[in-house]
Amino acid sequence: MFVNNNMLTEEQYEKIEEIIIDIDMLVGFLEKGALAAPSIMRIVPYHEQLLEENENKDNAINVFGHDYHPKDATEFLDYPPHAVIDTPEVEIISQLYPFMKRGLEFKKNSTDLCQVEEFREFLRKAVNLKKVTVIGCLSEVCVSDACKSLIKFFQQYNRQVMVCVVFEAIDTFDAPGHNASEVNEGAIKNLENAGVKILRRTRGKGTV
Repeated sequence: MFVNNNMLTEEQYEKIEEIIIDIDMLVGFLEKGALAAPSIMRIVPYHEQLLEENENKDNAINVFGHDYHPKDATEFLDYPPHAVIDTPEVEIISQLYPFMKRGLEFKKNSTDLCQVEEFREFLRKAVNLKKVTVIGCLSEVCVSDACKSLIKFFQQYNRQVMVCVVFEAIDTFDAPGHNASEVNEGAIKNLENAGVKILRRTRGKGTV
C-alpha cells in the first residue's frame, strides 16, 4: 500500500501484515562521504524489485530507516562523521527516492533503528504484523542491529512476527582487512543464530 505524507490512517495500520525495512541506502553510504562505498550499488536492483512488489500489496508497506546525525553526534566517537544533517549525505539515493515518498521514513541518530521512539510506536500500532524483512547496509552494523532489536522487541510483547533478511539485498564496504563478502557471510551467520530467517532472492523470480 502507498503512504501519504509519511502518515498512516488507523485503517491502514490494521491492514499491515508485512513490512520491508530499507536501511541507510543514502548518498553518504553509497556515493560520497567518509563511509561511502559505491560497490554497495550492486544491491540496488534487488531493492527496487522488492520494494515495488511490496508496495503493490494491500497488506504491506515499505519503511525506511535513515541515519540523520547532528554535527556533534556521539556516534562519531566510534565512526567517522557521516550523514550529517543539512548535507547531501542524508539524502536517499535517487533510484529509491520514489519508493521512500510512497512509504514511511524514520530518522535515526544511532546504528539501531529500534531506538527511535516513533518507530517503536509504529510497531506497537501495527498489531496484525506477521513478517518484517530487513534490507540495506551496512550488513554487520545497522542491518544487524535492527534485526536483533526487532526480535527482542517482539519477544518483549509476546508477538509472533518473523524477522527476515534477503541475502542479496544487504551489503557492506570493501577495504583492507574488511572483505565485504566475508563480512556479509559472517553477518548472515550471526543473524541466523539470533533467530533471523535468511531469504534468497533470484532476480525476477521472488524470494525463497
